[in-house]
Amino acid sequence: MSRNYVSGIGEALGDQLVTNSPLFVSGFIAHVDSTNLASLNDSDHGESKERPWATLVYALAQVNAGDIIVLHDGHTEALDMSGTFGLDVNKRVIIVGAGASGGEATVQLSGDDGGGTATYLLRLSAAGSEIRNVHFAEMSDTLSAGFVSITATGCRLNGCQFDAGPANLSFRLVEIATALVTVVDNCTFRAGESDVAIPPYYVVNAKPAGGMQVAGGTLWSDGCVFDSGSLGWDEAAFETSGATNLVMENVSVIGGGRFLITESGQNILSIPTSSGAVSIVEQ
Repeated sequence: MSRNYVSGIGEALGDQLVTNSPLFVSGFIAHVDSTNLASLNDSDHGESKERPWATLVYALAQVNAGDIIVLHDGHTEALDMSGTFGLDVNKRVIIVGAGASGGEATVQLSGDDGGGTATYLLRLSAAGSEIRNVHFAEMSDTLSAGFVSITATGCRLNGCQFDAGPANLSFRLVEIATALVTVVDNCTFRAGESDVAIPPYYVVNAKPAGGMQVAGGTLWSDGCVFDSGSLGWDEAAFETSGATNLVMENVSVIGGGRFLITESGQNILSIPTSSGAVSIVEQ
């Protein structure tokens, strides 16, 4: 495949891109758009927004480390959840959603509602990989999984939204493994809004375990929102489960929630905006 190197993302996308921080390009820009009737997963597509690939899964298999995958405005994709993960991002790439409406991302990823054994919709297993401006949508109750598992250092989640549902019962929406350096900024974590009916007799409270958990290492986070919804978090809105160097600034908490922080780490936590009861518990 030929390379479409450019000096900046704006040259390729114009005004379509909405991100919370500058994005510079040194590699190939792959285009993905499920709404474009010309989209096709073959060697003649992917290099332009006029002739994009149809799926993120196919695009990730084609690109190299250092490349960017642009999911165009309105793109939606249900990942196959029959394996361990819906999608393993095992290359150092940036996946960016190019579109927003009303302050929310218009690119949507979710899980195939046919059921499956995957424990997370997506895993970042390559150091330095990023996801920006993507909406992780509520998944079907045929699934039981979290949204993102980060197992490599230097990864980043920026401007993403995570909407919990019945599939997230007992899962954190985002989990970060130990001994990593991670950035999570301008992301929104929303707990569920509806219980799960188990016919014929009872209803299960479909609370996710929490919004984000860090097992240790270093986390820098700025401008994140934790919204407890109508059901709240089963354990905590945010939790560290190991010695963590934590800097969380400009956190907004809607509807209250607990923040469980391991004492042995170096912690800076600033919650300037909150609505409802917020408790910070050192453990």
